[in-house]
Amino acid sequence: MRQTAHLAIAGPRGHAHASHARSVRATQLAASASGVLAAGKRALRAKSAPKANRAAESDGPGWTLIGLIVGAALAVLIGAFLVIGYVRSGGSAAASCHEIGQKGLAHAVVCPSGLSKDDLASAGQNACDEPLGTPCMAYIWMAGVDAPTRLPVTQAQSGAVWAVWSNWDGVLRNCRREAC
Repeated sequence: MRQTAHLAIAGPRGHAHASHARSVRATQLAASASGVLAAGKRALRAKSAPKANRAAESDGPGWTLIGLIVGAALAVLIGAFLVIGYVRSGGSAAASCHEIGQKGLAHAVVCPSGLSKDDLASAGQNACDEPLGTPCMAYIWMAGVDAPTRLPVTQAQSGAVWAVWSNWDGVLRNCRREAC
């Protein structure tokens, strides 16, 4: 429907007369402004809803996944340390020996009876925990009544030393055959 346009004519006093064109334009302007506001509201709603969802997704993995990863990493580390300990002990009977104490560079180790010379040497080397050539001594007792359970040792216990490992030269001396 076509409307006729009326022009506003300024009168002698400078007053503008309202015209039909002005009212139509004002109505169209108001309609387009409300349309813009409605579109803006829709845009804001559309932006705000996915933003909350995107924030949850973009924060990275959940705490459950992080906990699982950290737990698996700790299990691998503990397993690696156990394997390293087994390998360092030679994977032999030397692993059944235990260190009861240390005083300076001297270590006291108690082993079960019946171990070979190589097992005793491995036990002494494990107790020193240093590369060969560094000063360290491991005094080794066989388990029994004369073996000490803690330091310091008594005179009788010091006479019952079975062998001495010298990390300085990498030699195990049997105190029953040689002077220690």
